[in-house]
Amino acid sequence: MRRGLLIAACVSIAATAFAQEANLLANPGFEEWADGAPVGWKSNGNPLMRVDDAHSGEAALRIDADAANNRADVFQAETTDLKPDTQYLASMWAKGKWRLRIQLSQYNPNWVGGCSMLHADLTDQWTRYDFFYGAVGEEIKSIRFDIYLGDVGAWAMIDDVSFTEIGPVQPPGENLVANGDMEAAGADGSPEGWGLGRAYSERDRELAVGPDGSRALTAACTPNEVAAPDMATWWDWAKQPAPSVGWTNAAGSETFEVEPGRTLEVSFDIAGRGVRTYHTKIFWLDEDRDLVDWFTVGPKHDGDWDWERVHQSVTVPSAGVHYARIEFWARSAGGRLWVDDVEIRPSHGRATGWVEARYDVEPIAHATELPDAGTAAADLRQLAVSAANTAPRVKRSRVKRTDEGLEIRLKGQTRLLMPLDGDRIVGITQAQWAATPLRNPQAPPIAPLVETDSGGHYTACRYLDHEVRGDEVIVRTALVREDGEGSEALLEWHFRPVTREIAGESYAGYAYRYAWASDTERALQIADRATWELRGDPMGVTVVTQNAYAVQNQYTITPENTYAGDPGTRFAGGDGLDYQYADDGAILSFYDEAIPYVDTLRAGGTQYIAYRDTMPFAGDSEATTAWRCVLLSGAGSHDAWTRAHDYVYNLHAGFWGIAQHTPMPVMNVWGHWKERATHDDLMGYYAGEVVPQVAALGFKVFSVHSIWGKGGCSLDYIRPGDEWGGAEGVKALCDAAVAQGMIVQAWAPTAHLWQFSPLFEQHPEWHLEGANGKPPTTYCWPDILGARFATGYADYAVEAWRKIREETGLGALWLDSYRNFTHGINLADRKVKLEQAEGLFRFHARLSDLGYVLYTESTGTFGINAPGFPVANIDTAHPSGPDPTTRYGLSNYLGHRGNDAQDRAINDVLTAGDYYYRMLANKSPVWLSWPVFSQTPERHAKIAQNNRDYVAVVEHMKLRTTLPGDRGVEWADPDASVRVLFAFTDGTHEARGATVTDVTTGESVTVEAGKFAVKAMHTYLMRD
Repeated sequence: MRRGLLIAACVSIAATAFAQEANLLANPGFEEWADGAPVGWKSNGNPLMRVDDAHSGEAALRIDADAANNRADVFQAETTDLKPDTQYLASMWAKGKWRLRIQLSQYNPNWVGGCSMLHADLTDQWTRYDFFYGAVGEEIKSIRFDIYLGDVGAWAMIDDVSFTEIGPVQPPGENLVANGDMEAAGADGSPEGWGLGRAYSERDRELAVGPDGSRALTAACTPNEVAAPDMATWWDWAKQPAPSVGWTNAAGSETFEVEPGRTLEVSFDIAGRGVRTYHTKIFWLDEDRDLVDWFTVGPKHDGDWDWERVHQSVTVPSAGVHYARIEFWARSAGGRLWVDDVEIRPSHGRATGWVEARYDVEPIAHATELPDAGTAAADLRQLAVSAANTAPRVKRSRVKRTDEGLEIRLKGQTRLLMPLDGDRIVGITQAQWAATPLRNPQAPPIAPLVETDSGGHYTACRYLDHEVRGDEVIVRTALVREDGEGSEALLEWHFRPVTREIAGESYAGYAYRYAWASDTERALQIADRATWELRGDPMGVTVVTQNAYAVQNQYTITPENTYAGDPGTRFAGGDGLDYQYADDGAILSFYDEAIPYVDTLRAGGTQYIAYRDTMPFAGDSEATTAWRCVLLSGAGSHDAWTRAHDYVYNLHAGFWGIAQHTPMPVMNVWGHWKERATHDDLMGYYAGEVVPQVAALGFKVFSVHSIWGKGGCSLDYIRPGDEWGGAEGVKALCDAAVAQGMIVQAWAPTAHLWQFSPLFEQHPEWHLEGANGKPPTTYCWPDILGARFATGYADYAVEAWRKIREETGLGALWLDSYRNFTHGINLADRKVKLEQAEGLFRFHARLSDLGYVLYTESTGTFGINAPGFPVANIDTAHPSGPDPTTRYGLSNYLGHRGNDAQDRAINDVLTAGDYYYRMLANKSPVWLSWPVFSQTPERHAKIAQNNRDYVAVVEHMKLRTTLPGDRGVEWADPDASVRVLFAFTDGTHEARGATVTDVTTGESVTVEAGKFAVKAMHTYLMRD
């Protein structure tokens, strides 16, 4: 391997020397100038400036990306002829600010696409940037050499540009990965040269069999044991380990040398069982082997997949990168990975660019069969179940100091224990309802962690006193500062009893909050460190979440299947409800008052389940968190979760005045500038031809991506564009849809606009500024810019949407990037950040008041959640969608990935068999894509009937019950004395005295001996 690297280095040196003699570019040093521009070079309109600060010679070129254009280009005026099957080297010297890239525009003889190096960061030192290009084949005749500079405020000095021929294409070099075939074993039996995320066990060696029967690397994707917290630093924010939801680095190669600008051919075998969010990373390292960046290669996988061979070509960043390594990652949430035959070979022919992230996946035929992963959940809960009435009820809340500490008994049957060591307190160690533990007493205590403007350096929490105020208990403590100077901060712990009736089920427990105050410090964040485990034992408990982008949303905790929740912003980008259940009950937790911003992290292991919520503040001298409920029920299930979900989500929508709507079947017709180019009047074409077809299929929402002048998700103005027929064209479409019983939905921004929107020039105060001169979010930057609600943008936008609804009848909006410019932002001013977050919900409520049905691209609580549809193992022969029972209340859309094969695969997942029907049965209609679905007419009649069934009964889908044996889903509407059955299999069902109608056929159904016959994919209405 080393010899191969030396040869590659020699080739590079030789190419550099050759470049000086055979440069195919004119005026490469920018020494010749005429009419204010370097001879032989042009620009896209930005000024080209001559500077004396040259890398060599007398002159260099300077280009600037100003705020109006946000980019700068300079390109060779003439094209350069190419030889087939020949490799070239594109190179230049540069220094400056932000990023640039070399782009080679390809011609035959017309432009047929570009190939370019990865974006490279500029520095204040002259640096050489290389990009190896070749293997273009007969179809590419010539190239034009472009230099691209991006980002507002970016500038670059450029000199000594070259494009040189290296020679004929050569086969890839030797494998750079040591022991990539995993055959060489170390003393412990693990593959030599590979770093493992955990100790290699006997069981690993037993399972380490590759697809051809030889050795392979395998790793369990369960979390490492969590170290006990250091109580000596328990109160010091700065000394706490960074919170994490848990990832497993299954294996990492040794570091190997790479050549800047060189394309690498990356290949490996991979298989999995019960794995969550597997992905592969290549880490780019500098000459000191420190991290520069990382890049994801190959597919992502969830669940099970068999052995497959992955291949992708990846280009090494062109400057500052000299080493790399490859690593295989997954969530620490259970399952097992197998890896084998890892190869990374330097290409001496093929070139890839920054825009290419395609990969090939080939199933490995006749591979060794993999064992099943996971452990059955049965018999895991070892604690005895105690009846809830074994502890006496307390008529009034009280506090008693005992040898154990402060014993708090809240009205009802809640008992909390806060141990004391002298006057020192660590938090809540025991919490129970009657005799039922709500948490493992061996888990880290429940306690807040406070960050202040000076770092939050507290060394202890000192007990002061307590008070019982009605049924609320207040425990007063003091946070002791590290330096011992200044006044101590007051920290109050508030507790109160809570009971709730949710869909006929009783829940009881307590609520708590923290109140902090200081004369000298300012609060920035308060993190609530809590754990809850039903009966004090997480084993066998099922945790339910709702991440609309995730394939899996419930996890039964076993030794090999744990839980790593996705971080999010509660009620905007994260689930608003924590729920866990087992046969012996359920715990649910939620906030009991309006909150605009709480960051969440969730992780569960075999010992405890951590719930960490962090509430930010704007540097206040007093800070109070929202009331948080922790309630116990005697029975739990995924169906009970749906009822708690509705309760909590409607509760918080009510806090802000946001109307919640029932998701209806949506057809995503899409529509963008490419399609508009094929129709003189696209809106007219939709109204006259597509609307009747979609309506005939039973859809109720006709979704179009763009009706705007500029942008689809980000607009120039908020008004229909003339290119789409203006307000008249949109009104004609809306009228046609309404006549067919549908509403039209359009994409809409929340707190952002198109980067070149004239509104930013007219209202510069609207621009949402990020910290340190950087954008507030990396999402789509610089294509879109954030807009600050409080500066007048919200008033403008609401009035614009009012006018559109009044003039056109537009019925629904899909709120794009719902949280990206309100919660997922980085701002220097914390007050603005919190103001922006609250502004989103108030903006949402105002749009709701206008009468729009609102779909949101988020996982959160408000509107109809409609993010992109996740698919497991989309690159395999058997892609699959999420379990429909876990998609309750969602309305996932089938986005367009720019990959026809993947779009078709998702369409097949949704419409083949009864998957779409199952989604409707769980009140989760999935958007279909007209450009894709229209190509499978053989499925149209079935989907149309599914939609008609759902629309006919959805008003009665109030309380869900999933039937055992996968027989179907039954819904109850107690107010109307109606039940609805979605049948998944043929069989019989209990009528329970009701008259029955087959909604699918419209016929009455005969009931005999209290039962009636059902057919698969038929829907039944039962009236008492």
